[in-house]
Amino acid sequence: MSLDEAFRTRYRDEDAPVAIADNATLRTLLDHRSVRAYLPEPLDAGIIETLVAAAQSAPSSSNLQVWSVVAVQNPARKARLAALAGNQQPIVEAPLLLVWLIDFDRLTQIG
Repeated sequence: MSLDEAFRTRYRDEDAPVAIADNATLRTLLDHRSVRAYLPEPLDAGIIETLVAAAQSAPSSSNLQVWSVVAVQNPARKARLAALAGNQQPIVEAPLLLVWLIDFDRLTQIG
């Protein structure tokens, strides 16, 4: 698919932006899709730690890493969080929900 076709597919419109140059970054962004269907099996050991380690490797402002993450697997807790998030069914169905929080207390502890 040409980049112009990818833009038209993304925007479902003939008035979509015209691709000025084809490159890997544009392709990656235009090819992105969200999949909200999950397998019922629990995650393998080490998956959560690997995901958090990858997130910690992402850049942040001044590399402050002012966030914490809470892994939620308990069905009742996921249901409560789903209700708070507008009854989003994928939250209930996902075997694991990672909740990312801004955590300025980390700076206080470091300082």
